[in-house]
Amino acid sequence: FQQQSTDYADQRRMQREAEKDERNRNQPSRQEIEKLHTARSEAATIVSALEDFRREFENTGTWSALKSVAGATTPVNTAYNTAALLAKGEQLFNLGVLNGPDLDIIRRTLPDPSTAKGAMTSTQDMGSAVNKVIDLLQTRLASREKQLGLPITDVRGVANELRATQPGGPTQQPSNGPIAPGAIEEGYRFKGGNPADKNNWERVR
Repeated sequence: FQQQSTDYADQRRMQREAEKDERNRNQPSRQEIEKLHTARSEAATIVSALEDFRREFENTGTWSALKSVAGATTPVNTAYNTAALLAKGEQLFNLGVLNGPDLDIIRRTLPDPSTAKGAMTSTQDMGSAVNKVIDLLQTRLASREKQLGLPITDVRGVANELRATQPGGPTQQPSNGPIAPGAIEEGYRFKGGNPADKNNWERVR
């Protein structure tokens, strides 16, 4: 009887150890958690930059858009370059959140305002493009969090908190309607005709 009790105790001990090993296998490692924290921070930074670019694009006047296409340094070009550089997602790729096809989608989705095609993009289409990139980041990050059994991060919410600590954006109002002859933007007067033609603008003296 004593031998049976000893055998039973050994079996229970081995079972508890097996259950403990199983729980440990299902728990993310410290390194995985640290990498995920880095990915969350990186994703929020990218989303914040994308939202800043969206805002700059919406507030860009026609003359500023023309200067952007001409290669001048403008707020919208600067915002785009920052967002595009971050949105390449190389850090998130290295952290295992994004894959190769994801990076291609991001590169193809965001229109470049320094090109004629990008400058002619409507604010609605640009907003849709930005949202598509943000949604992709949110989906991939959530998938990784779910895989590790960790809470899902609202990357937009985190980005908004991040942006709330930064200085305010431009105060210039967006120019969505047709431009009337005589309208002045950034020191230039519109003479009439096609506002995309720089010859139809003159410097205000």
